[in-house]
Amino acid sequence: MSGGLGEDWGEVVEGALSRLIPVYDRMNRVMSFGRDLEWRLKGIRAAFGGGELVLDAGCGPGVMTDAWWRVYPSSKPIMLDALKEMLEVAHRRVSDKAATGVRGVFEALPFRDSCFDGVMMGFSFR
Repeated sequence: MSGGLGEDWGEVVEGALSRLIPVYDRMNRVMSFGRDLEWRLKGIRAAFGGGELVLDAGCGPGVMTDAWWRVYPSSKPIMLDALKEMLEVAHRRVSDKAATGVRGVFEALPFRDSCFDGVMMGFSFR
């Protein structure tokens, strides 16, 4: 008997997340009792001083990056997500800002070590 999803985990997770794209924002709002934006802004203000090169790991539809720009409008965070479709949604959300989206997963980050001043995540680890 094997444990976990093994090598199939990527397909299973991507398939599940792809189906959630249309309701992802609403789902986060409901699960946080409408406080998700407040929590994001509070976390950003508490953890960062502004101007940093920051990675939005598991950016999803770009809500955390959008919140970041409410606090630090002149910075340029990098958005990382495993799903091409999520990056497309994120780019539409932040289209009036200079955003860079990168497709990748946490387990094999496509960046040099220590190239970011900080990393932020909205609901990536639930």
